[in-house]
Amino acid sequence: MTQEAVAWTASGCCPLCDAVVALRDTAEAGEVITCPECRSWLVVRSSDGSRIGFEAAPVVEEDWGQ
Repeated sequence: MTQEAVAWTASGCCPLCDAVVALRDTAEAGEVITCPECRSWLVVRSSDGSRIGFEAAPVVEEDWGQ
């Protein structure tokens, strides 16, 4: 079995822990990813090919039907 080398061509910083988060250049606005350091969910808010802007994903609270 061979492993394919992945080209990480775009990166940004996690807004929660400041870790560098690298992705393929195909990242799209609205895509949800996980920070490799703090494991927080992040949403891609912008991408210009080599730089990616992230924001923390909103916390979904349970609806109790009220």
